[in-house]
Amino acid sequence: MKIKMLFALLILALLFIGCTQQTSDTNNQTQNITNTNTPTAVPPTSQYTKSEVSTHSTASDCWMILNNKVYDFTKYISSHPGGNKMIVVCGKDGISMFNATPHSAFASMLTKDYEIGVLK
Repeated sequence: MKIKMLFALLILALLFIGCTQQTSDTNNQTQNITNTNTPTAVPPTSQYTKSEVSTHSTASDCWMILNNKVYDFTKYISSHPGGNKMIVVCGKDGISMFNATPHSAFASMLTKDYEIGVLK
């Protein structure tokens, strides 16, 4: 009798686990469908002129233009592997210097963290 009861409990447990897993899979599928059909909101982009960027030309306030995008690298300067070399292009278009100096793919990805807008 005990074996039959244990066997029945085991079957119930397996059925419960199976139902829970199926519900979880269904929820994930629904969530994936919802996520793919929901448009992603694009945040508004700030626009700056070269003149505005040029007012941020020091180590304590360093904006830079790279490929018509504006970046605030002020907090990054102290971490820059090249030391203070980037300060000479604070407030300017730094793409020539960026391209002339070997940079890793990580450096290019890192710039996204500092992007604040685009050039007008």
